[in-house]
Amino acid sequence: MLNVNRFQFYIILNVAVGSTAGYMPDGALNRGGEFNKPWHNSDGYELGMHRFWEARNDWEWTWDKEGDNVEMQVDYIRVYQWVGENVH
Repeated sequence: MLNVNRFQFYIILNVAVGSTAGYMPDGALNRGGEFNKPWHNSDGYELGMHRFWEARNDWEWTWDKEGDNVEMQVDYIRVYQWVGENVH
């Protein structure tokens, strides 16, 4: 059995917003359900960021500026042991 306490390891948490890689489909609606995603997956990074910023009046109100929802909150992290080949 692998003793994980012998190894130093880190858990990295990431928040990704947007993307032109297709993670958010074109036509996705914001939290209020009124406005489409302002960029297209075919735009590329710079044009997509420009369109996102230019449409800030459509989405900025959905971002809380104070209170409990202004930060990433982690309820719990579940870690599994992988049992398979090549475990030393």
